Amino acid sequence: MLAKVPAGELIDQRRHEPGRRTAEVLCSDGSWRQVSVLAWASRRGGWAVLIRWPDGTEDWREYDRRNLRLALPLGVSMAVRSHAP
Repeated sequence: MLAKVPAGELIDQRRHEPGRRTAEVLCSDGSWRQVSVLAWASRRGGWAVLIRWPDGTEDWREYDRRNLRLALPLGVSMAVRSHAP
């Protein structure tokens, strides 16, 4: 799971426009859920990503490539993902 960034930590940080707006997040139950990526911001030790969750809530999370991936376009097989680098 992506760790939450403490409230106010990124208030003075410049936000960067995402190249892709649709991603998937690994949840605690082991499933991947589709989310919207609203912005990126640099933070001590890495990056943070502003996510809009399916229920409409938004929050900043610490970026971890093991737990956040680009969503595949509709119609692309999951088998393709398993062979991607």
